[in-house]
Amino acid sequence: MSILDRFRLDGQVAVVTGSGRGIGEGIAVGLAEAGAAVVVAARRTNEIEAVAEKILPSLAVRSDSCLDLPGCQRRVECTLPDPREEL
Repeated sequence: MSILDRFRLDGQVAVVTGSGRGIGEGIAVGLAEAGAAVVVAARRTNEIEAVAEKILPSLAVRSDSCLDLPGCQRRVECTLPDPREEL
């Protein structure tokens, strides 16, 4: 097993805010490459679309512009299963 295999994120979901450019984009791409399903969110829809195209096979949710925390939380809650249901 290689060292990179130890950091695989298969079966995990990553929510990356500010993923439209810069560090957030790099994190979203890196998490997708590690196998995570990625939720991309940013203020500019065109930036989200560009990042979404880069990680399309790993894309979990392509959020439109996410301008406030309650709005982002609602999107995540509607998209991801409640982890308490597995108990």
